[in-house]
Amino acid sequence: MSTTITIEDGSILGLSNGGFDWIMELAAAALGPEHAAMSAWLLDQRCDVRGPGVGYLDLQELSPSVCAAFRAACKLAAEDADPRIAPFLEQLLAMWRAADAGEPAEKHTSPNHGMRPTGETEGLIDADR
Repeated sequence: MSTTITIEDGSILGLSNGGFDWIMELAAAALGPEHAAMSAWLLDQRCDVRGPGVGYLDLQELSPSVCAAFRAACKLAAEDADPRIAPFLEQLLAMWRAADAGEPAEKHTSPNHGMRPTGETEGLIDADR
C-alpha cells in the first residue's frame, strides 16, 4: 500500500503515514465552519483511522470546489506550520505551482510513484453534499 496525495494534474506526493495524517489534520483545522463535513471527511482519511499505509487522497476524484477548499486550507496551514511538517506542505504547494505553470506532472511526482488514473471515486465527491 502507499500513502499519497494526488493533485489535479496527476502529480503524486508520497508521504509517510504520519506526514499524511498531519496534512489531513492541518487542512481540516484550516477549513472554515462552512466546510465542517469536509473537515470530518479529511480526518477519516488518516492512516490512524484507515490503517497504516492506506492514506490516500486523489483530488482528481473530487469536485473542483472540494479541491479548491483543500488547496486553500493547505496554503493557510503552511503559513505557520511546525518545521517538521512544513517541507511536506511546501512540496505540495510547489506541485500546485508547477501544475499552474503547465509543467509536466511527471516532473513533480514523488519517486517510486507511477502515475495512473484509477477510474474510481472514493469518499467525498462534492462539498455541497
